[in-house]
Amino acid sequence: MEEVVCTLREFKEATEKAQVVFRHLVNVFFMLDNPARARLKADNMWDQIMEDAALIDDRLDEWADAAKE
Repeated sequence: MEEVVCTLREFKEATEKAQVVFRHLVNVFFMLDNPARARLKADNMWDQIMEDAALIDDRLDEWADAAKE
């Protein structure tokens, strides 16, 4: 398996982009099934994604601060 090396900033940017893509995919998938339920599910999932993203963001900031020391 090839090792991938990136900066913390690159990782953070990639994570943010992945969140946007995931939200669009969730919206499309659930709207095919039931448009009314789709919006609620997408919003609930998005809230969880944003909570997870905030944790990732905090961790990246901690790592960046530790790397400066």
